[in-house]
Amino acid sequence: MRANLYGTWMVVKQFPVHKCGHEGDAIPASSCIKSLLQEKNPAKYIIATQDDDLRQHIHHSVTGAPILYLYHSAPTLEKPTDKCLKLASESNKLLTDHEEKTLKSLKRKYIGEDDQPPPKKKKKPKNPNPLSCKKSKKTKPQPQNEEVKRKRKRHKKKKQLDEEASTSSGK
Repeated sequence: MRANLYGTWMVVKQFPVHKCGHEGDAIPASSCIKSLLQEKNPAKYIIATQDDDLRQHIHHSVTGAPILYLYHSAPTLEKPTDKCLKLASESNKLLTDHEEKTLKSLKRKYIGEDDQPPPKKKKKPKNPNPLSCKKSKKTKPQPQNEEVKRKRKRHKKKKQLDEEASTSSGK
């Protein structure tokens, strides 16, 4: 059995162990988890459970605690509540309106930065792909001079003529 769980044990060892404070008392796991979560989930726990009562309690009373459960054999993440979505949208705004206005005025004053975006480049018309085009036929240039020089042809002498000439000269 120990050899079968070795890989799982190595993965579990990577995660920290949180003390709940119920070491001496024996209480159910769901109530221990409820005490760890409190109202706003300060330790940022992700809860994975099949207990419907615990899921309902977390869904209604704890903000910012994602709930993971198995539906048939597929892991499912529960949708966040409206309260969680509202809290998340409020926390996204880091600066107040007054701070934003002050920053913009300081940027204009010291950097000279405007709110206008840089001008967009115009797209130029593109040429067709040279590999897909048919090559143009080259025409021979016409000679400008009226006098056309004739090409001289080379004539090869035959071996027999050479031999006859050498024998006739030798006699």
